[in-house]
Amino acid sequence: LFAAKTGVLNVSCSISLDGRPLSNAEVEFIPESFLGDAVHNAACTTDSEGQGSPSIAAEHLPDEFRNLRMMQPGLYRVEIEHPSLAGGHRPLGFEVDPTRRDGTTARFDL
Repeated sequence: LFAAKTGVLNVSCSISLDGRPLSNAEVEFIPESFLGDAVHNAACTTDSEGQGSPSIAAEHLPDEFRNLRMMQPGLYRVEIEHPSLAGGHRPLGFEVDPTRRDGTTARFDL
């Protein structure tokens, strides 16, 4: 996971509900606890196409990346909130890994 020596990278996420894009969904990537305090939460809100680009808070990014949407490699629990999901949903997870195929694109069809 950390062999690529990538500190932060751009990640995209795609959220759909029953095959349709889910707009205005609040998506949070929460690092697994064994990663400690070095890996930070990342979040985004999906657009009308159900797309988003999660980012950690700007203060945790290097100065040259503060205006970009970036997050760190790691294992994450993913929480998605939206009014149409009021009944709850199954636990979700994603591994951000720049060396793995699709390791920077999280897709969830709820």
